[in-house]
Amino acid sequence: MEHCFLTNEDDFKGYLNSEKKLQQLAKADADGIAAYYGLEEKGETDAPDPIILLDCDNHWAKKNIDAAVAKGWILGYPDHSFKPNNSLTRADFVTMLSRVSGEEMPEVKESPFSDFGADAYYAQSVQWAVDAGIVNGFGDDTFRPKQSITREQMAHIMANYLAHKGYEVKPESSKTQNKIADFASIADYARDDVCFCYENGLLTGRENGFVPEAGATRAEACTVLLRLHDYVTANPLNEEPEESPEPSEEPETKDSPKPEESPKPADTEKQNAASKTEAAEQAKTDASEKTTSKDQETP
Repeated sequence: MEHCFLTNEDDFKGYLNSEKKLQQLAKADADGIAAYYGLEEKGETDAPDPIILLDCDNHWAKKNIDAAVAKGWILGYPDHSFKPNNSLTRADFVTMLSRVSGEEMPEVKESPFSDFGADAYYAQSVQWAVDAGIVNGFGDDTFRPKQSITREQMAHIMANYLAHKGYEVKPESSKTQNKIADFASIADYARDDVCFCYENGLLTGRENGFVPEAGATRAEACTVLLRLHDYVTANPLNEEPEESPEPSEEPETKDSPKPEESPKPADTEKQNAASKTEAAEQAKTDASEKTTSKDQETP
């Protein structure tokens, strides 16, 4: 029997036909369906379900992809794929970077560029990047959000992000360019940025060089942004020490005794003269007393 409080068959049959039993069965079915589809309510202490990406198990960037997804910087697709080798758009890279920053996003009432509206999902992130001096778009007042981001554009944006955070982003050595086989093919505006990223391990080359105009993949974006995050964490900026307040002079109170004034030189001479006169008069008095005493002695 299902419940120990049912002691005979008649009671058991009555329970099966009762409204209470039907309610319990309905609730069990509902709980099972919710659990199957992941719709059940979770308690405050329940750990979030792991995100399963079916196409990353053997990918070279699996660890970086899993970390970026876990941090909420980028999402997978509804079919549990990630498509790591697909190119990443300029809008999506800036969106990821804004999430890495942890900064508050601005309200967008009017798009900063002519090729997307204020209601675009990436509008706040792009507006934040424009306000921070991280991106400035193209000369024709466009941002080209759906265009694949190139590797040199990615280096330029990352260097601008670090400059926004207060870091010095000039390359340490002019010899770095000699280590990049296709350095001459990098656009002038991005050369220092590529060298800086190369020196600090934020970006590395591919088999045939840096390939600056190649589109960056979703996997590469996860990798370089994790490196960027780790760079900031490992190199915290020193905060300026607070200036110690200057000691304030204590005001003189009424009860405080004033220092004694030393006598002036003229007053000192007068006091010395008076002392000598008193000493001479005292000597005469003593001599007179001695004479009187002798006259009064009897033989």
